[in-house]
Amino acid sequence: MKEQEPKKPEQTFINRFLPFLFLIAGVGLVLLGAYIGQHVQLKEKIWLDIRGVRAAGEAFLQENGQYRIRYQEPGTGAIYARSNQKGLGPQRINGQSGDITVRFDPAHPQIFQPFGISLLPGVSSLVLFITGMALVLRGRRLLIRQAKMLK
Repeated sequence: MKEQEPKKPEQTFINRFLPFLFLIAGVGLVLLGAYIGQHVQLKEKIWLDIRGVRAAGEAFLQENGQYRIRYQEPGTGAIYARSNQKGLGPQRINGQSGDITVRFDPAHPQIFQPFGISLLPGVSSLVLFITGMALVLRGRRLLIRQAKMLK
C-alpha cells in the first residue's frame, strides 16, 4: 500500500489572518499599558510608594470633588500641602476629612502622595503588558506553524 501524504489544511480567511490579528491586538495592548504608565507617571509613583518615608497626613474633600492633602514632615515639622489631588488610591476618608498615610521623598519633602496611589495603574499596566505579550507570542507561534505547513 502506498502511504498517503497528510493533507494540508485549508487556508481560509480566518486561518490566514488570525496570526496577524493576534499580533496587532498584542502590540495594541502593550502600547496601551505603556501609555497608562506614562500618563500617570507610574515610575515616579511606584518609586515613592516603595522608597518614600511614611508619614501621617490629612485629606480634605473640596467642593470640586478633589482632595486637599497635607502632612507634617517628622524631622523638621514643616507642613506641606497640595490641593489638586484627584484620588487617594486605596485609602478612604469618612465624611469631608480624615487621616491618611502619605509617602514623601526625604530629599525633596514637597514631593509626596497618598500611600498606595500607584497600585491600580501599576496592576492594570502589568496585566495589559502580560496579556499583550502573550498575544504577540501566540501570533508568532501561529505564523511559524503556517510557514511549516506551507512547505
